[in-house]
Formats: sequence, C-alpha cells, structure tokens
Amino acid sequence: MSQADEQQLVVGVDGGGTSTDVLVADLSGTVLGSATGGGSNWEAIGLPAMAAEVARTVDTALTAAGRA
Repeated sequence: MSQADEQQLVVGVDGGGTSTDVLVADLSGTVLGSATGGGSNWEAIGLPAMAAEVARTVDTALTAAGRA
C-alpha cells in the first residue's frame, strides 16, 4: 500500500435542488479534487435518487483527487 493509499481525506458535500458540489481535501485543508453533479434535494427527487447522485458526485471528486 502506498502512502497516498493511506492518506486520510475529508469529503465535503453541499447538495441542493439544482446541483451537488463535492470537495476532497487532505487533513491540512488542501483541496485535492472537486466535482459538481445534478440536484440532490431528496424532497424533489426521492431518497434513492438523492443517494445515487451524491455517490456519483463523490466518486467523481475522488477520481479527480486521484483516489478510487
């Protein structure tokens, strides 16, 4: 396992009616990756669709940060 694989990360999610923004940072606050996805307001699209959109956007941000 490489040092990058062992690095602890912080994932921030801001979900709303029109978009979902995700940032991936290290513990010092350096942003390593980000992504914007579609809306994730569970009242508008339902819980399963909200969970899928958040997961998709987090995966995209993690990929941008060089993580799987």
